[in-house]
Amino acid sequence: MGHQRYSNSFLLCFGLLIAIGLGCNSEPSSREGITIAAAASMQFAAEALRQDFTQRTGNPVSLITGSSGKLTAQIREGAPYDLFLSADQNYPNALSEQHLTLGSPEVFASGSLVFWMVKADSSTSFQELSKASVRHLAIANPETAPYGRAAWELLQKIDSSGSLQDRLVYGESIAQVNQFISSGAAEVGFTALSVVTAPQLKDVGRYEIIPDSLYAKIWQVAAVIRSKDEEKMAAATAFQQYLHSAAARDILRKFGYRVPVE
Repeated sequence: MGHQRYSNSFLLCFGLLIAIGLGCNSEPSSREGITIAAAASMQFAAEALRQDFTQRTGNPVSLITGSSGKLTAQIREGAPYDLFLSADQNYPNALSEQHLTLGSPEVFASGSLVFWMVKADSSTSFQELSKASVRHLAIANPETAPYGRAAWELLQKIDSSGSLQDRLVYGESIAQVNQFISSGAAEVGFTALSVVTAPQLKDVGRYEIIPDSLYAKIWQVAAVIRSKDEEKMAAATAFQQYLHSAAARDILRKFGYRVPVE
């Protein structure tokens, strides 16, 4: 049975929109230190990791978020990112094959897909979507967003008739999916467990954790981007190593991530 969270507070929903908006900056918040490009599904967890890392090391870190596919394209075009936190192995591996990363990308966690609603009938279940009076179902673009791909894979299994296809609303990333759901533009949708368990959102709406047997593993992968700046590559490598520390692993668990046994 899925976990449930309820809220009837307008203020919570208003705060949700603010939190999501602030979490999706398209530009680095600072020009100093390294810049981390993180999958939108990691927006809250990455911010917590950023703060903890800076507090422990004194090294400043800027953070931007977007779909893993879009960030990959930007890296190929020379975007000034120092570390890539992807919600998929294929994107950083492809960058590595093009010699755009320093060393091999490293898996540091795995994520979970959830069915989330804020303003829909709380009795709605992902298993009965085809029968539910849901007009709009939000998922991230399967072409560029790993959680969108996982949602699409799930829909192929639970909607063999294709009755839900006309109800789909596609977000550019998980962040936009979250906006669709929170605003009511889509009654329900599929997002990341790391989003709905974030302190900013944990009491907003209701969610069901999708059994991981229904979609391919969503690996979280870190890759240091190769550049001519040795100091930044060293700092990015330090953050990559930090992700395997006890402190970082504790933070990741709080956001619903599973971390490898070490």
